[in-house]
Amino acid sequence: MIKPIAIVAGEPNSISSEIIFKSWKLRKRYFHKPFFIIGSVSLLILQMKKLKYKINIKKINDNFSFKELKGNSLPVYDVKFDQKKPFEKITTKSNQYILKCFSCALKLINKLKKVKIYHSNLTSLTNHATKIWPDVNKWWFSSSVQTAVKDY
Repeated sequence: MIKPIAIVAGEPNSISSEIIFKSWKLRKRYFHKPFFIIGSVSLLILQMKKLKYKINIKKINDNFSFKELKGNSLPVYDVKFDQKKPFEKITTKSNQYILKCFSCALKLINKLKKVKIYHSNLTSLTNHATKIWPDVNKWWFSSSVQTAVKDY
């Protein structure tokens, strides 16, 4: 199974949106895993207009499917952020936005961590593999694991 890459939009008043737009435009030239952005749809639209890019954006939510990451629209997990201009000075407001974006990313990771699909270190993985080894299918086909796999 090809796992998508989540890209946190980052500082809202930096060049990160331009890098995202350029990467999206060049995506067909290179082999890459599907990806989605964790950031503000409204801000990306403002910045797209300012930078003169024309890209369709598709909002995705917590329960997005792999299928939603395919196609010609840039998938974005929307993080609410109220900014009137495409680019402003960096403030504590933009720092809070970055924290909200990372919080959303961690929420997605924790869903996988909770059912032991994601491990942040080798010890955790080894301990889990040892525990489930007698009956891997029982763990893998449990409703909680299958729900997390389906949601991811």
